[in-house]
Amino acid sequence: NICNTGARHCDEELATGAFKELAGRGIKMTGLHYEALVDCYADQGKLEEALEVASIKAESYPGLKEESRSILRLLVREPEMANRVFEILGELKEKGRKVPASGPVALLEFVGLQGDMGALVDALERVQPLMEGSDWGLGYLCRQAKTAEDWNLIARAYPRIGPTMTVGKPLVALNDTVRNLAADREGDLDLAFARLWDMGEHLVQRVAKYPTDDTLMALLDRCYWEKDSRIWAVIDLAREKGIQVDETDMKKLSTIPKPERFLLLAPAGKS
Repeated sequence: NICNTGARHCDEELATGAFKELAGRGIKMTGLHYEALVDCYADQGKLEEALEVASIKAESYPGLKEESRSILRLLVREPEMANRVFEILGELKEKGRKVPASGPVALLEFVGLQGDMGALVDALERVQPLMEGSDWGLGYLCRQAKTAEDWNLIARAYPRIGPTMTVGKPLVALNDTVRNLAADREGDLDLAFARLWDMGEHLVQRVAKYPTDDTLMALLDRCYWEKDSRIWAVIDLAREKGIQVDETDMKKLSTIPKPERFLLLAPAGKS
């Protein structure tokens, strides 16, 4: 209680003293105790101490939790500290310490507040190696996308960002990227198919949920609108998932040439 009270009142000396006293008595700290101390340091502008405690907490209580909120508040108050977050997290990793997820999360959300998708893509590419294969960053990136230009940026960046993730993790983000590129007439359709190929390469075994039905329908509509012959590959994929194309629609599709043999889901250089 003393530790939490000190943290709530931003009394760093009281909170730290209580924390050390409890630790000295061999009393196990809960995640809430650590979060309170992180909040206290962050609210006092002590970024290094806040991330140090968050790192200690992450050893026993991994996860995003709430301490990223106070670190984000600190960055909003003092934007010049943003680059220091990268440095501190990198130093923790070099020392073999646990990198707290709250650091990268707060940093990405801070960059996201600026509304610059290019800067956010760059930030994620830089911080992703510190996120231990988590797909949170790519998912956040996709949630911030508002325009076809945003989705094109994400799609182009994916080959650099995605491979650092564990197999299967990026499926949701990839599915969203394909759907949004296809749904927007200004979206890059070639990139949509390239990311569809990436989605298949990330599947160790067929996952019936992906690509989702709405993603396939967006691809079908876009290919039909552009009279793109890759529509036949999408139809085959849709049928594999149990989606039947209406006979009337099939008659409309007869105007689109159907290759004798195609490897249309593979981007250039793959077969």
